Amino acid sequence: MRRWGMVLGAMAGVMLLAGTPVQAGAAQKKADSSTAKQSAADGGGGDVAPDAAPPDSGLHLPPGVASHLSKLMPEEDGCYEPFRTAAGKSRRCEPQCIPYLRCRSGIDSCRIGYQNGPLTWFSCEEQRGNTELVPQPGSVLILAGNARRKMSTGHGLYVETVEEVAPFLYRLILSHTNYDRQCSLETNVEARFDQRAMTIDFVTGAWHTWGQSLAVAGFIRGGGE
Repeated sequence: MRRWGMVLGAMAGVMLLAGTPVQAGAAQKKADSSTAKQSAADGGGGDVAPDAAPPDSGLHLPPGVASHLSKLMPEEDGCYEPFRTAAGKSRRCEPQCIPYLRCRSGIDSCRIGYQNGPLTWFSCEEQRGNTELVPQPGSVLILAGNARRKMSTGHGLYVETVEEVAPFLYRLILSHTNYDRQCSLETNVEARFDQRAMTIDFVTGAWHTWGQSLAVAGFIRGGGE
């Protein structure tokens, strides 16, 4: 009897251990689904960058890390947590630029659906009188479409700091995600914005080799503190 009790106890232990991953996997799947729905409501499509791997290639790095070109986000900033989620038959990485920019800027308006892109977001905010041509810390810079670089729906970047170095010429420090189609994060990117020409030149970061004289649509005013 004692031996049978030991055998039954061992079998129960194996069954318990076997059930744990299933429960954990189900919980993770539910959490990913919830996050995906929130991101879809934010709108995040169309902000892929050129000369990069397809959206479904590669693996994500741990939260807060992007690539050798990127830096860690400040500890107090919880806007960047990379993951992949299913969207129909394909998989997409998150956060794409719009959910990240909403989190950083506090802008909660113009939620126009899953297919919302940087330029459609800008157009909606422009109709609401929430755009400007002069950069301000906490605003969102929207790049115009660039078909040559496969960026037809534009791209958005968060404006960290602004310094006017000459009349109509500004030194900007920017942060953005999904600049590489893998939703990586890049911070402390230096750029020069020419207000009269409405163009920007990237001085540092992943785009500094080709990101010159890129057309700028304008800036969305920040909605946070």
